[in-house]
Formats: sequence, C-alpha cells, structure tokens
Amino acid sequence: MKSHQLNPLDRCAVAIIELENDCASHVGSPSLCYRYDTPMKGGVPGFLTASFNTKAVKDGLGLRWSFMGPMETIDLNAPGGLRDYCGRYGPLYLDIARQATPRQWTDALIGKLEAERLVELPSHLRDARQAWRDQRLMQLVAHKRSASTEYAND
Repeated sequence: MKSHQLNPLDRCAVAIIELENDCASHVGSPSLCYRYDTPMKGGVPGFLTASFNTKAVKDGLGLRWSFMGPMETIDLNAPGGLRDYCGRYGPLYLDIARQATPRQWTDALIGKLEAERLVELPSHLRDARQAWRDQRLMQLVAHKRSASTEYAND
C-alpha cells in the first residue's frame, strides 16, 4: 500500500495564491509595504517605533489575521459589519494615505532600526530564533488544522 505523498507546499500548509494578472504589487506587497514603511519613515517618536510596530502586529492584528484574515477582522470589528466599519474608518484611512509620503530607506535609518533589533535579538542568537520561529509556525499550523473543524467555513 502506497502512502499518499503531498506536495511540499501542502505539507507546510502554505497557500498557493493564483493571480489573474501579473502586477508589481502582488497580494502581500501592499500590506508588507505599509508594515515595513511605517518604521522606516521613523514613525512618530515614542509611538510608531519599530518595537511598537512589531508589538501591534505580533500581539494585535497578527493574532486575528492568522486565523481569519483582514477582511473578516474588519467585518467583525463594527456592529454593522464591513460597510459599517468602512463608514466609520474609511475617511480616517484616506486621510492617513493622503499624508503618507515615500521615504528612502537610508543607511542611517537602517542602522538605527538595526541597532534597535540587535538590542532585542543579538546577531549570535538569530539562528536559534529562526529555528524557534519555524517551530512556532508549525505549531500554529497544527492548531489551525485541529481548530478548522469548529467552523464549517474554514
């Protein structure tokens, strides 16, 4: 009896996303650009720092997005659903987008952010942290698989 062999991406539980058209800003890019660009702009001193950005994602939205995604998050974050959320916060997001100005990632800025990260994670510990990350991702995937039977639409 042959065992069923999965595609390596299936074994890793990586979703394959097919786009109708090729584009420079693929599915992940806009979100990543915003998340990375905020601290690269220097943020707002004492508020939008690299460590604040990390905490906001790691301990906030990232937790929700790991099992429900951004659209379901906003749909559930206002009493009237997605349309209600957009009515409440759409003008705020538009204002933020209008105020956004591109900023080159200079060596000085990269050095500042790198120094912040090295306080959090010295370079000699990076390999161990990468292994820890991979283990945590596998545990999260296992949890998501076991939890997916709780809600029929997962």
